[in-house]
Amino acid sequence: MGIVASLALTAGLAAADSDTGGDGGINGDADKAFQVEQLGGSSSGAEATPALSRGDLAFIDQALSHGMFQVRSSQIVLERPLKDPREEIFAQMMIDENSLVNRQLQKLVQDKGYVASTRIDDAHQAMLDELADLDGDELQKRYHGHQVTAQQESIELYENAAREVEDPQVRAFALETLTTVRAHADHLGTHDAEIGR
Repeated sequence: MGIVASLALTAGLAAADSDTGGDGGINGDADKAFQVEQLGGSSSGAEATPALSRGDLAFIDQALSHGMFQVRSSQIVLERPLKDPREEIFAQMMIDENSLVNRQLQKLVQDKGYVASTRIDDAHQAMLDELADLDGDELQKRYHGHQVTAQQESIELYENAAREVEDPQVRAFALETLTTVRAHADHLGTHDAEIGR
């Protein structure tokens, strides 16, 4: 049995940004963004999976939290009555497409000998707590504001990862997903224009 590690998402996005100087980079003191615990050793004759770098793990940590936030925030919106059916269509798209991206990333991480936690970081959790206490127009307003911020942050995160990530498979994932992330931002802009925001 090869080395199995547990990737625990233990700090908020704000802490990760602080580690990288706030410029959206993914390198730096990644210990503040995650913890990696070795749960076993490699067996004799078995070739261990190459370990992911701190920068790569920091990207994974942040990408999963971004995706989970967009899924959960959209679920909160769908739990409330919506005035415009286009709101439901947009929120469901965010759920479906971000859930798919998260599953793909979790599978990639698992194949490399890590288990990614499903814990949302503190900064995103605070936004979810805020949304959970709202309804009606105020909920829609705050949801869209958070989505705009999340899309901008995701684009920067994936652009940096496509340049800086060391592992070829993780870098390929970042580059491929960047197209989806940019499409989400474009769709959000079109959606807001259609409903008069």
